Amino acid sequence: MIGKGGFSDIYKAFDLELMCFCAIKLNEIETKMSDSMRADMVRWAVRETDIQKTLQHPRIVQMRECFPLDSHVFVLVLELCEGETLDTRLKANGPLPEKEAKAIVVQILSGLRYLNICGRKIIHYDIKPSNVFYHAGQVKIGDFGLSKMADTSPEGIIELSTRGAGTSWYLPPE
Repeated sequence: MIGKGGFSDIYKAFDLELMCFCAIKLNEIETKMSDSMRADMVRWAVRETDIQKTLQHPRIVQMRECFPLDSHVFVLVLELCEGETLDTRLKANGPLPEKEAKAIVVQILSGLRYLNICGRKIIHYDIKPSNVFYHAGQVKIGDFGLSKMADTSPEGIIELSTRGAGTSWYLPPE
């Protein structure tokens, strides 16, 4: 196991078709969950798949495949980011030097800009250090489990329908 999320475990594996390492994200739906929670889990996994599989940008973790393993487990096959998360680096080394912090912010903003102009406005909802992955000296945004595509009405108003989603310390104050 190389990582653990709120609803999933992540493993390093080898893709025999592409002949390279990848990350396998197992989203398990526990049988003891309520029906509404299980339905939410399925909806989140499908949404993450629908959103992330179409994204092609150097600052976004690439999704390669998605399939059900059984009636309780969804599998996402993702690009493997060989480095640590920004969260791990910050906890191990403390604050980043200003030059490095600026470079990371620019890369994250590049990925977020892409999400806004890629044809569909995508709201990540959970940008935080543990969802920023180091790979080959660069950073990438991952974990699209809470992301949504913004529905723009004819009046130009973006409807946001997820309340309370995300990690409390990283949510906007409004």
